[in-house]
Amino acid sequence: MSYLQPGDKFSLSEHTYESRPKSYTTVGHEYFEVPSQSVSGIMSSNRNLDEFIGFNLVDNKSASQVVSWALNEQQKGVRLVFSQDETTQGYWSQDITADVYSFENLKLDIDPVEITIRN
Repeated sequence: MSYLQPGDKFSLSEHTYESRPKSYTTVGHEYFEVPSQSVSGIMSSNRNLDEFIGFNLVDNKSASQVVSWALNEQQKGVRLVFSQDETTQGYWSQDITADVYSFENLKLDIDPVEITIRN
């Protein structure tokens, strides 16, 4: 799985990715070192996909995977496991004061789940 931002380029014929100007690689140069968490929705400080993956995974030395959940009212849903390997790369840049992340070659596993909540 890859996520491009404005200014990034992907060649369909060559299968190559080029990050936007003034972006920096994150993998191997991670800024954060925060233990991996399993949070979703309003409990997550990074609700957008690019921020969730950027801050929690590709720019985080302590994490090799992050997990998110999506459930319906019947407590059925999916568990989303995002993980990185030796081919994964993240890119960071700034747009005025906002952190901007893109990434390539991220693995996503989607597992169906049924949750039981007890009072």
